Amino acid sequence: MFKCEKIYKYIKISILLIIILLVCQGCIVFNPKYAEKDKEGYYVYHYSACGPLALEKALRAFGEDVNRKQLSREIQTTGNASRKAVALIHYEGIQITWPSEIKTILNRYGYDIQKLDNFSELKAGDVGIVLLLGDTMNFQYHWVSFPEDKKIETHFGKNTKIIKIYKLVPPK
Repeated sequence: MFKCEKIYKYIKISILLIIILLVCQGCIVFNPKYAEKDKEGYYVYHYSACGPLALEKALRAFGEDVNRKQLSREIQTTGNASRKAVALIHYEGIQITWPSEIKTILNRYGYDIQKLDNFSELKAGDVGIVLLLGDTMNFQYHWVSFPEDKKIETHFGKNTKIIKIYKLVPPK
């Protein structure tokens, strides 16, 4: 009986490892170009991510002299551990910008943030950053900037869900 239990345990572990390997086929280990760093140690792939781009558009709307590479570096300075962990499952995880990082950057530039419940609360003259969700199964999240980006409510077609809405309040 003991030998059967031991064999059963090894079969379960083997099946689990096979499942993990199948799920992790998009792992950063198999897509090393997405893990490239510049000479200062920042992930280059994050420079073109939607978080820094949305921040760039929103801050420029207020006349700030910023660019997405600079903003990406500021974001990455807060740490990359969670991005690296997600990238072990899918290589594009290195592009993630968390909501807390968006808030941190905006606060660093002196902006207050009003969290809104409805997209319709953003009016002409407002500037906002919006987090969208497309296909839940494919983890399609995307940051956009209001009013710079168009068709925000239909970015992913009929599957578009608005997850977070931040209205920027400039420093006085």
